[in-house]
Amino acid sequence: MENHHPVVPKEHYPWLDWLRFIAAMIVFLGHARGALFVEYGGLPPEQRQPIIALLFALTRLGNEAVIIFFVLSGFFVAGRGSVRMLEGKFSITDYARDRFVRIYTPYLPALLLTGTCSIALAQTSSLANLSIDFAGNLLGLQGIFVSSLGGNVSLWSLAYEIWFYILLGAVAGFSQWQHQRPVFTYLSVLILLLSAIVFTHLSPTYLMCWIIGGLAFWYRPSTWQIRHFIITIAMVIFGIVGVQIRSNSISVTLPQWTIIFPSVAVNQLILATGIAALIPQLVLLVPQTEIAKKWEKLGTILASFSYTLYLIHYPLVKLIQQWIFPKSNSLNLISITNFLLTCGAVLGSAFLLYLPFEKQTNKLRLWLGKLIAQKT
Repeated sequence: MENHHPVVPKEHYPWLDWLRFIAAMIVFLGHARGALFVEYGGLPPEQRQPIIALLFALTRLGNEAVIIFFVLSGFFVAGRGSVRMLEGKFSITDYARDRFVRIYTPYLPALLLTGTCSIALAQTSSLANLSIDFAGNLLGLQGIFVSSLGGNVSLWSLAYEIWFYILLGAVAGFSQWQHQRPVFTYLSVLILLLSAIVFTHLSPTYLMCWIIGGLAFWYRPSTWQIRHFIITIAMVIFGIVGVQIRSNSISVTLPQWTIIFPSVAVNQLILATGIAALIPQLVLLVPQTEIAKKWEKLGTILASFSYTLYLIHYPLVKLIQQWIFPKSNSLNLISITNFLLTCGAVLGSAFLLYLPFEKQTNKLRLWLGKLIAQKT
C-alpha cells in the first residue's frame, strides 16, 4: 500500500529561524517602547506624525508575534509528532525528554532572574507570594491559578506551550497504549481531561492556532507559486490589521472600520492560517546564492537565543526604566539614545544568558537520554 504520510525530514527549514527571531524582536521592542515612551497620544502634538504613528503601531504587534510562535511550535512539534504517531515511531520517553529540556533549560534561569528583578523592583508583597507564583509559573499554571511571575507579561504564553506539549503527549499515549496497557490508557485519558479543563481557563483560540501550525506540516507544495505567496501574505496582513482594529487603544479609535473585520479571535485564526500557509512557501525558497545563504545563516544565529530574549527581556527593561532611564513623554535625541542603549543592553544580556543555558540544550538532551537509557 502506498504511504501518503509526509516523511519527517531532518533537514534545516530555510527562513523559519528569521521568522522566529523577528517575532521575538517584535515582542521585545514593543515592551521596550512601552516602558521608555508614553503612548502615541501622550506625545507632543507636533510629534504625532504619520511615520511616528506607524512606528508606534508596529510596536503594538506583540500578540500577533506570539501567534507566530504558536504556529511555528505547532508546525515543528504537533506536525512532526502526528507523523511519528501515524508511522508508529512516536516515543513517549523521547518526546517528554525533548520537550522538558527545550522548555526548562532556558525557562528555569529566566524565572530565577525574573524573581530577582521582582525583589529588586519591590514588585512583590512577600517572599511567600513570590514563591507561590514561582512554583505556579514553573508548572505552567500562570493565567490559571497564579499570575505571571513578577509581572513578566511575556510568561503568559509559556503556560500555553507547556499544556500544548502535555496535550500532544496524552494523545500519543492514548493512541499507543489503548490496546496494550490499560493503566496507561486510563492515565492518558485523565491527562486529556485535565488538559481540556485547563483550556477552559486558557484561550482555546491559541490552541487552535497551534493545531493549525501542526496541519501546515502536512501541506507540502512541490513548487513555489507567487499566487499562493500573495494570498498568504494578504491573509497575514488582514489578520494583523483586524486584530489591531478590534483591539483597544488609548490613542487611536477607528470605530468606522470595525464593521469590516470580525472579532479579535477570528482575526487571530485568520492570521494563524496565513502564517501556517506561508511556512511551506518559505521553506521552498532554498538559498542558492552565497549572499542568500549568509543571510539565512544569520537568521539561524540570531534565532538561537530568541527564546532566552523572549523570556528575560521584560524584567530587564523594567529594571532599566526604573533605575536608569525613566519613561519619556517626547521623542528626542536623549530619549531615542536611551531606547537604543536599553535595547543593546538587553540583547547583550540575553546572549550572555543563552551561552550557559539555552546553547547547552542539545548536550543536556543527550546526557539525559543516556541517563534514562542506563536506568531502563
